[in-house]
Amino acid sequence: MKVEVLLIGFGLAGLAIAEQLRQAGKSFFLIDRPQLGASQCAAGVYNPTILKRYTMAWNGSPLMEKALSFYKDLEKLLGAPFLHPLPIARVFSSVAEQNQWMIASDKIQFQPYLTPRLNTNIPKALRAPFGYGLVRGVGRLAIPALLSSYQKQLLSNTHFSLEEFDYHSLNVSQSGIGYK
Repeated sequence: MKVEVLLIGFGLAGLAIAEQLRQAGKSFFLIDRPQLGASQCAAGVYNPTILKRYTMAWNGSPLMEKALSFYKDLEKLLGAPFLHPLPIARVFSSVAEQNQWMIASDKIQFQPYLTPRLNTNIPKALRAPFGYGLVRGVGRLAIPALLSSYQKQLLSNTHFSLEEFDYHSLNVSQSGIGYK
């Protein structure tokens, strides 16, 4: 089989590259080992805020918009939900943390994400004597389900092989790259 791109590894990065290649009409073949990798074990939380220091991740809002659009398109393509919006509760351990939250929630870059009020109606299971704040517009990406679904699509189109990549079987020449 002759392809334009050989991809090694199928985590979130491999999926993103494969999808970009598919959308661009490029031919590719992906090889991944059958063991679980880091992406399959990741929690999948998407959140552009860094709550420890009340800062935004670099390009946090534009990155969130691009990522959510990308994953929503994958949901349509694969016919299954993978994005699960779910607010994050930031539990405060002091009055100072409450004050930091209020200051941050007033900043324009945080307004789409940090609720501008303190929650004091505490569920019994939560130990939060100083209350908590809610981060909205965030949630969880079901990474294992997404990877599995996309992998099945690639396998059905013979674009994927579950095997340990054998570096000794890679042949690089002036005319291109060959594998096995």
